[in-house]
Amino acid sequence: MAELAAELADAGIVGVNLEDGRGDRTLAPVDEQQAVIAAVAERVPGLFVNARVDSYWVGAPRPARDEAIRRARAYAAAGASGIFVPGAPDEATIGALVEAVDLPLNLLLIPGQPGLRRLAELGVRRVSCGSLLFRVALHAAVRTVAEILEGGPVEADGIPSYAEVQALVTGSS
Repeated sequence: MAELAAELADAGIVGVNLEDGRGDRTLAPVDEQQAVIAAVAERVPGLFVNARVDSYWVGAPRPARDEAIRRARAYAAAGASGIFVPGAPDEATIGALVEAVDLPLNLLLIPGQPGLRRLAELGVRRVSCGSLLFRVALHAAVRTVAEILEGGPVEADGIPSYAEVQALVTGSS
């Protein structure tokens, strides 16, 4: 992993996420993940290593908050530059995570949960959208197809014109 990180840095990449969730919905052992983080941080000192803690995505072996804090502290000790905890469910948990580790906290923006401004107030320093933008676009596409199939007019509010899209792409106004 450290060699791959070095190749990525040589190609101009400035940061990576190293996640501890596995494809079988388990978490990597903490000591193994610490070793990966330490190796990458040592091999590529200027690379931002965002240690992703997946205790909310998979069945954590203890309460997810306790496990997230335990892992975040371990990854910070191994040399992570930041901690990413997707799925943190509420403000109390977010506050506990911010307090637990003296590294920038990265969260996933989740519809219906605190927005960007409130997350910043809570101490979150980086927010990811993950698949949100794709899912919003997919929702709009499916809704539009349903309108077309129903035979009525397609809702036009908020849909950019072709010229507006071209201006976005080309940067012209």
